[in-house]
This record gives sequence, C-alpha cells and structure tokens, in this order.
Amino acid sequence: MDINKLLQSMSLREKVFQLIQISSDFIVKDKIESYNPSVDISISKEDVYLAGSFLGTSRSIESRKLIDEYLKMNPHKIPPLIFADVIHGFKTIFPIPLAFSFSFNPYLSLLVARISSLEASYSGIHGTYSPMIDVTKDPRWGRVMETFGEDSYVISKFSREMIKGYEKNNLKEKDAILSCLKHYIGYGKPEGGRDYNTSDMSHVTLYNEYLVPYINSIKLSPSLVMTSFNTIDRIPLTINKFLVKDLLQKKLKYKGVIVTDYNAISETITHGNAESNLEASLKAFEAGIDIDMASGSYSLLEEHVLSGKIKLSDLDERVLKILKLKDDLGLFENPYKNNNSLLENDKTILEKHFKIALKVSLESIVLLKNEEKTLPLKQNAKISLLGMYQKSLDFNGAWSYKQDINDNISLYDTISKFTNNIYTLDDELFNTNLIDIDKIKESDYVVLTLGERRSETGEAKSKTNISLKKEQIEYFDYLREINENIIVIIYAGRPLDLSYISKYAKAILLTMFLGSTHSTSTSMTLFGKNNPSGKLTISFPRNVGQIPLSYNSLNTGRPAFDIINKEYVSNYQDEFNSPLYPFTFGLSYTNFIITNISLDNNVISKNKSINIKVSVLNSGTFVGKETIFIFLSHGSSLISQPTLKLIKFEKKNIKVGERKDFIFKITREDLFYYNILFKKVYENKEYVLNIGSNINSLEKYKIKGENIS
Repeated sequence: MDINKLLQSMSLREKVFQLIQISSDFIVKDKIESYNPSVDISISKEDVYLAGSFLGTSRSIESRKLIDEYLKMNPHKIPPLIFADVIHGFKTIFPIPLAFSFSFNPYLSLLVARISSLEASYSGIHGTYSPMIDVTKDPRWGRVMETFGEDSYVISKFSREMIKGYEKNNLKEKDAILSCLKHYIGYGKPEGGRDYNTSDMSHVTLYNEYLVPYINSIKLSPSLVMTSFNTIDRIPLTINKFLVKDLLQKKLKYKGVIVTDYNAISETITHGNAESNLEASLKAFEAGIDIDMASGSYSLLEEHVLSGKIKLSDLDERVLKILKLKDDLGLFENPYKNNNSLLENDKTILEKHFKIALKVSLESIVLLKNEEKTLPLKQNAKISLLGMYQKSLDFNGAWSYKQDINDNISLYDTISKFTNNIYTLDDELFNTNLIDIDKIKESDYVVLTLGERRSETGEAKSKTNISLKKEQIEYFDYLREINENIIVIIYAGRPLDLSYISKYAKAILLTMFLGSTHSTSTSMTLFGKNNPSGKLTISFPRNVGQIPLSYNSLNTGRPAFDIINKEYVSNYQDEFNSPLYPFTFGLSYTNFIITNISLDNNVISKNKSINIKVSVLNSGTFVGKETIFIFLSHGSSLISQPTLKLIKFEKKNIKVGERKDFIFKITREDLFYYNILFKKVYENKEYVLNIGSNINSLEKYKIKGENIS
C-alpha cells in the first residue's frame, strides 16, 4: 500500500479522525447516545466510520462485525485498528505481572506475551496496552499488581521480553500484535498512593529511576507509548511538551505512536490546565500526542488546521504514523489479520497454553516463612483447608475479564490429588461458629487462605490500610488456639502488611493471583512437587506508615541503621526502617551455598571490564532454582546515590549436589548515572559490588573506575 498516496487523497476530516480512538460499542452495539461525549465536541454517526482505532472488543464475531460495517462506510476503505487491554493473558490467564516478576526470569514474560498475542489475534485484536512499566514503591496504589515492582532494571528486563513476545520478529506475522509502553511517566508515584493523583519528583529521580525502563525498552522500537493521567511539574503528561516532545521524542528519539490514556485530553480541563476541549486538543497536539483515546477532543483539530494554528503538514505527519502502523500489521492486505472464531474457541489450544501458564505460575510463588521445615507437606497429610479461597474459582486477577473462571480448578480439588484427608468448609466469611473443633485438632496442619478479593486490586482500587482484615486476624487467632500448625496462603494483588501472622504462622506461601493454574501450582508447591524459587521484586512493609518503601533509598545525613527510637537519626519511634520482607527475599525447600566468588580484576575503564564468577552449590535435598544478584554502591558522588542499585541478576536450575557457576560482566555502562541535565556522568572513583542471593546476605568487593569519564 502506498500510504503517502492514500494520505494525499484523504479529506481533512478523514485525516483528523484517524487520530481518534473510540469505543467499539459505537458500531458493535450501535450506542447512538454515545456519539457526543462532550458539550463542545460533536461526533456524528458518520464520523464513527472515520475513526482510526477502536477499543473494547473481546470476541472474533465482534471484531469481524466492526470491520465489516466500518469498511462499508469508510470512504477510502482504510482498515481500523482494534485494541484491548491484554495485560496478563487473554483466554489463558497468567499470574498478574507483579507475581510473575517474582520469578526473576524475564523469559517467562516473553512466553506470556506470545500466548496472549496469539489468543488475542484469534479474537481480532490488533494491539494491546501492555507492558506497564511504571516504577512503584507504594502498595497502597491498586495498580501495583500490574507492575514489575520497585526496581527499574528488573522492569526493563521484563518489559523488553514482553515487547518481543507481542510484536514477534515482524508485525506482519499473523499472530503479532502491537505493544504499548505505559504509563509515561510517574504514574506509579501518586501522592498518598491514590490512583490518578498528582505525582511529584525531582528530575534527577525521574531520569535515574522512572525513565530508565523507557530508555531501555524504546531501543526495541515498541509500536506505541501511552501518556499517563498524572502531572509532572504540575502539567498533565498529555499536554506536557517538555516530557513528551522534548524528552521522549527528541532526546530518546522515540519514533512510534503516542496515545493518551482514557479521556485524558478532556481531563486536562479538570486538572486546571486548559479551559476547553478546543484548547486542550491544541495543547495535546503541540505536546506530541498522536491518538486521542476516547475523549473525542481531537475532532476539534480540524478547526485548528483551518485557523492556521496547526500546519496541515504537521497533521499529515501524525496521520502517516497511524497509516504506517496499519500497513506494518498487514491490515491493508487483510484487515481481519488472524481473526479466527474456530481457533478462538479451540479447547485443545487452551489446554496447551495452560501447561505453559503452569510453568509461569510455579516460578511466581514466594515462600516467605517455613519454620521447622513445615513445608513441603507429606503425601496424604491430614489437613484442614479453610479461609476465603479454598473452593473459590475467582483468583485470576484484575485484568482477566476475557476468561471464564469456570475453566479454573479450586484449591480443594487440586489438593485432593495429594491427600484424601481434608476437612473443609464452603464458608468464605470466616464464621467460627461453623468450625468443627475436633476436626481441626485432629489435623496435622491447618492450611488457611487469606488476603484480598480479586475485586480489591487493580485500577482505582487504592487503600489506606493494607493489613489483613480484622475478621481474618481473628479467625487466624481462633484456629491457632485449636491447632498451632497453621500454613497461610496469601492471595493478593499488592504487598500486604503481614507482620502479625508472620510471628505465629508455621509457614507462609505468597501466591498473589496466579491466574488459570493458580490452584494447581499452589498444591504442587505445598506438597513438594515444585520447589518455590520466587523472590520479591517489591518490598513488603512492616507497617503502612513506612510507605513509600524500597531497597534503593538514599542514605540521608543521619542514617538510622535500623534502630528504633534512637534520637536525632532518620528513624521511627515505633518501628524499624527496614521492610518485613525486602526486595529479593524468598526461601527455598533446599539449601544453596555460595562456595566461591572471584573477580578477574578490580578496575573498570573505557576499554576494560570486570568478569565475575559466582559458584553455587545445592547442598540440600530438592532440585531448585537460585538467583544471584549484583548491586552497585557508590562512594562520594556529585549527586547522592542510592545505598544499593541492582545492576545484574541471573537465575539457574541446580540439581541436588550440583555446583553451577554464574558468570557476570561489569562494564563502564553499569557505573554511570544521569545528572539534572540528563547527561550521563561517569566518575573515576571507588565503587563497591555487593554480590549474593538476597539483599540481606551480600558480600562486598571494592573496585575502581579509572579513565571512564
């Protein structure tokens, strides 16, 4: 398709509407009442068939109907783009992103994206708004479940693999779909942890933490970037010219399409940065926005072109980007692409995908406590299975509305494959009056499911209290008086305050929301068919008052060294500074021993690197996976640096009695940071490499940077 020739033949209104994204309901459900989203915006029924993209379809039949009717009415038969929020699976539901980041195995995110894109493409989807690469240190924020945690390096690793999984080697491949990095930028740092709230930070923090996943991911040329709802420098990102046009497009050289979040252009009026949709649309266009999602404000761009405020050549440049996306996907040749209702409903395909989902969920489980080697349980152990999730099927997570939960299996049914000695209740309301005390006493262990409901996490699900609910604690205490051998399984979409149960539970298994294979992977782990290898990518606080909390904080001039109530240092009177469970924490059923760490030299220069070998022995009785981390510490710097900064990690499977070597290469590029002018700073000085399997057990090695600046 000669898209340049096509562009020249289009009317001004056709061009403008290529930059507008609206709900598929306009066509699929003929929602006439929705044609005029705002008083000062007029979108006619005819205009709907000019819109460049749609969102909201979930089935092949819907997508096909949309395209059929659209092409009949569109003057130039330009195929529409169809988007959906495919976040952690489509029909096969994988663990929520926060959970599968615990695997510290970025390859798993490639598998998640590949299967998600395949299933979505069968249903006629052309693009997804994923991966989400917000850095967050605040579990009060409901969308923490959608992130990869608190560390920008970890986020970068998972993000890059997801982009590869969605977009494949070539967008013209049948099952390739468009990826979108979101939310640009700072959305994961809302004041008070309240969704959509103001974000505020220094530019040094922005460049060295929140921008890093974009810097690393943009190198793969993802198709889209989405701007966030929040403000930075008191300007909403949707109209923030410095951060979008100057930083993202010019300095980072991002050439892809930039889309707003839902209705964000109109919301700049509520922010107080525009008086009308007419003004907001001009500001958004000048800032570099290509697609207006759902507000309809960009229908007013026609007026700006006619008045001379926007050059026609600038509009043409934006429209050409959208047409190129469609051409890159092969939609001009086949607007339906991989739409296939037979494959969409093929159960044999779903079964194959569930097997891969199981691999992901098995690596996403974190063992937080295992007193006296309570876990794994022995075959046919006598257990009481109680709490809120023992027979529930609703554990897929917030972005899983495309899958029927009836395809899931309950925890009770999967545990029944390992033991017939199960006492359970259908009650999920923590009613102690229903408890058979004798059954509890007779049990070897009480397996207690606690945490959050799926509906309590996700977008617009912020909390001020992240502790377990009062009735859950009371239920736990009641059972503990009858049988102290309690194993707690935590279902959640965010880090919770687990301080109380961590004192008294014999074992704690963190499963988050693991999707379609949640129960199977949990039961396999309980009974030793899976050795948990997950480690936290986000800190779990002791108290909500510690939040925001992360491992890579600055030292301050008066560090407290984690002492309670010492005067005139940076600490609390009533709590430690440290988290209950820190970043990289996670136990195993086996014992891993670092037997040797060797560096081939201790100097890094422009042309000289340091090679590190870490030898790890599995001295236990279970095969297992271990992760080794390397953190960087600075000495004196021009700009204060975090006490630790993760620069490398690797995970390997190690058999019983086997010793494996982890090999790392540290270069000049691992040592720099950005200054306030967004310039890389390389300092000739002493650094420290902190090496180990978790943040609480690191060995320090001094190195020097010579002639690196």
